[in-house]
Amino acid sequence: MYYFCMEISKITLPARRYVAVKHKGAYNKIGSAIEKLFTLAMPLGIQMQGAPAGFWFDDPKTVAEAELNSAAAFPVASDFEIQHDVLYTFDIPASEYWTTTFYGPYEGLGAAWGEFDQAIEGKASDNAVCFEEYMNDCHEVPPEKIETRLLVAAD
Repeated sequence: MYYFCMEISKITLPARRYVAVKHKGAYNKIGSAIEKLFTLAMPLGIQMQGAPAGFWFDDPKTVAEAELNSAAAFPVASDFEIQHDVLYTFDIPASEYWTTTFYGPYEGLGAAWGEFDQAIEGKASDNAVCFEEYMNDCHEVPPEKIETRLLVAAD
């Protein structure tokens, strides 16, 4: 059971730098990349500057599931640099985003994204930055209290 808050708003986010681990394949399997990110980053003392996130780089309507590219990431200081075989950084520019919040287990996110995409159809920019932020720790709250913020760059 999940609760999807279809209250959609437009917010402005500042430019951000992220440290990340690449993930290839089904978007709903990004959990292993998130675990890998934290396993690699935490021993290095990398300071998280906000909520962890999953970034989606391909359109699952046009790219085969096995070929989808995404990243597990978390924000870091704007001047953070790293030389690493697996971890890398990328920046997103300051921009306006359409956003809504999903409450419930991660298994419901696919349906939530489908509803959200329909609601903002025609309002997102082409090749929009598209990601979700994990607002609390799924290991510390019951499944129905897991909070995920969905974001898509506005037109």
